[in-house]
Amino acid sequence: MDQLQILQPFSDWVSDVLVEIPDETNAFVFNIYEEDDAYLVDITGTTDYDEANEDWTESINWDSGDELFIIPKEKFDGDWEDIHDAIAESLEALIEVDNELSEALCDSDAIAVGFIDGDLEIIWQAE
Repeated sequence: MDQLQILQPFSDWVSDVLVEIPDETNAFVFNIYEEDDAYLVDITGTTDYDEANEDWTESINWDSGDELFIIPKEKFDGDWEDIHDAIAESLEALIEVDNELSEALCDSDAIAVGFIDGDLEIIWQAE
């Protein structure tokens, strides 16, 4: 399973969970977790965004709850850096498509991706 194989199921998952977002949501974080046998992704929405201070990620006002995107390690040929890149590239592809999903994501100040206790990569930012 590579980025191209992840794109459609990831897009479907994002579409399913990205509903009823509070108006005051200003940024989205796609959090990646590593388990023994799978990588998991969830989404949090925050009321703040400050490029200079990652504490903005703590002002959570929405999350995808128990709805996780699961990638079994047995189906993904790569390490944690590869899964990060695959998720980031999938998000970039979703943003580039002009549809309701990309509009919902880009109706924010920023979109970030990263491992839960690691550095975040801002993959989209409002101009």
